[in-house]
Formats: sequence, C-alpha cells, structure tokens
Amino acid sequence: MLGRFSAFLAVLVKLELFGRVQFITFGDVVKCVANRTF
Repeated sequence: MLGRFSAFLAVLVKLELFGRVQFITFGDVVKCVANRTF
C-alpha cells in the first residue's frame, strides 16, 4: 500500500514538473510572438 502510494506521488510530481516546463516554454513562445507582432 505504501509503495503504491509513493509511486503515485512520484508520478504526480513528474506530471507537475512536466506541466510546469511546458507552461514556461509556452509563455516564452507567446512573449516572442507578442514582441514580433507589436
């Protein structure tokens, strides 16, 4: 039970880190497009 829970936590942490990296790169792309457009 505890091992399964820790594995679930590890997956959650990986998903959160991956989502944060995606969000940061997406924000950078938006900034670049905004700088070129305006």
